[in-house]
Amino acid sequence: MKLIILSPIKKYNMIPAYTIQYSYRKTVSIRINRKGELIVSAPIGISEQKVHDFVKAKNNRIIQKIEYIKKTISDKDMDVSKQMKEHALIQILPRVEYYADMMHVSYTNIKITTAQTKRWSCSNRWVLMFHWKLSQFPISIVDYVVVHELAHLVHFNHSKDFWWLVEKYHPEYRFSKKRLKENGSWLWLW
Repeated sequence: MKLIILSPIKKYNMIPAYTIQYSYRKTVSIRINRKGELIVSAPIGISEQKVHDFVKAKNNRIIQKIEYIKKTISDKDMDVSKQMKEHALIQILPRVEYYADMMHVSYTNIKITTAQTKRWSCSNRWVLMFHWKLSQFPISIVDYVVVHELAHLVHFNHSKDFWWLVEKYHPEYRFSKKRLKENGSWLWLW
């Protein structure tokens, strides 16, 4: 049985929001998960007030621990994100350079992103953006995406001329596009 007690998390004796999980146990315990959420395990039958008093008594330590966990996880995520972006750049940049030279197009910059919405794009300032997860795909799909974005430097739309240009430099683009659509979505789940 779960009971969620909400209160704003602030310093100076404000108690953070917490979830009570009642179970067959003898003691009250506090746990903070990886998201920094406070979970209180309590014996069935103990009053909410006693649980609240227990949490209140440990409040300063809880807030310190939540802040520490959030900072630690954030730092680790930043390190992992930076490593993944660097790896992706090493994988994608040579493909971009190869096809840009072959297609006789130039770009101003390449950015490797962790964006939640856009996976890849080409801006009107000739900046190419690729999500780091693109580097996890087979090379034929990477090539398709790279050629697709480079073609936008010539045709900033999806006209017949645009698709003709994509096909000229990546003749199997239809297969790659289909494969990406059918099998690529799993990569965006994590």
